[in-house]
Amino acid sequence: MSERPVYVYRLIVTKPAGSDAPGWQPEDWEDICERHGWGSYGGGLDGPRYFPPFRWSTRRNYLSSDAAGRRAQLLRECGAVVEIQPSQAVEWKPALQRDREIEDAYRQEEE
Repeated sequence: MSERPVYVYRLIVTKPAGSDAPGWQPEDWEDICERHGWGSYGGGLDGPRYFPPFRWSTRRNYLSSDAAGRRAQLLRECGAVVEIQPSQAVEWKPALQRDREIEDAYRQEEE
């Protein structure tokens, strides 16, 4: 049985002009926070809502296309232009013989 190919997905992100300035945040940052459940109440449910400060994510590599797509969508909501770029299929190097022997010895101990 052959294994399914594995890919890494990279986000190519172009931020909006001026978005690296201190204190910048998307105009609808509070709405974005609400949609993602990131707001918190201060002083009970009747108190004011608090939202985390905005910052651009530095994570750009993902192991699933779904995770890359979700992050790309969030970055787009914040005004960025995002391209999802899949890698070539990852090829795993065969384990060294020594590693196989250690694994076999470990399995025998478990039996």
